[in-house]
Amino acid sequence: MSPGCVVAMDGRLLALDPPTPSSYLAQAPRGAYTALRLPRPFFAVDWAQHVARLEQSIGLLHEAGLVDYGAWHGMESEKGNTLADLLLPTAHSALSALPAPGGPACLVLLACPGAPLQVHAVAQPLAADPYCTVPPGWAAVLGPGRALPLAKDSAWVRERAPLEGLRRPGAVEVLLANAAGGLLEGLVTNFFVISGPATASQRASDYTLQTAGEKDGVLAGTARRAALRAAAACGLTVLEQPPDPSHRSAWREAFLTNSLRGCQNLTRIVRPGHWAVDLPPFRPWTAAICALLTKGEGGVNLRRPALEGTPGP
Repeated sequence: MSPGCVVAMDGRLLALDPPTPSSYLAQAPRGAYTALRLPRPFFAVDWAQHVARLEQSIGLLHEAGLVDYGAWHGMESEKGNTLADLLLPTAHSALSALPAPGGPACLVLLACPGAPLQVHAVAQPLAADPYCTVPPGWAAVLGPGRALPLAKDSAWVRERAPLEGLRRPGAVEVLLANAAGGLLEGLVTNFFVISGPATASQRASDYTLQTAGEKDGVLAGTARRAALRAAAACGLTVLEQPPDPSHRSAWREAFLTNSLRGCQNLTRIVRPGHWAVDLPPFRPWTAAICALLTKGEGGVNLRRPALEGTPGP
């Protein structure tokens, strides 16, 4: 088990040690958040994409009347502050307090209403970098889609708790479905299937990678976008449409993505009382996608934010 977390707010450390970032988000003020992976000290993968998505989430929550970010929008237009400028001091404070000598970590950034924003950072050291190394598992379809899926809303941590409570031992994720039964996403992941012929083929064009699109009501995860690019680079047909379980006989592979796990293979998908599908242990196309996700990663050193796009480890 990974050690507890370090928490900072507006550049200052707090005397708190929640066991996980999620446990902190569950009791913190409501706001937009994002979770970053740091494979080595201070090196944040996909920093620019996470900041952009956080800004999008702030706008969506404000427009929906769920969180009042009026002070931030006013200050932004008057002084030209960037969101990254406000995030970096608090992120640096939390990361600097992690135990030496340092190693892989998870960093969750939460932006709440303030003057102009109240920034929370939760840093958790990890025993090892989990990216594309998480063991395969199975998932259960147990719930409907989210009300505001395009935003990373900390309220979702509390709202998803009843569904997490229904998850059976051994299940790695709960999947959400639309009214027609099409599969959307997981509670904290995006979901993909790869369909193809019953007899294995070496031609990538014989296979289709399918995942629900943003228009269907799923989060535009950073790892999701990378997986779509990787699938296209492999030559697979890419279809952004909720996978239909009535076509599950053609499913050859399935996997989950998020910014911390990378790709995680699924060996079985179940909708209790309705259907189940078992997937073969050999998953060549998922392996090819995962290999591209981990090749030549770029990010930013949060000690030296000007180095955006520097090569990864």
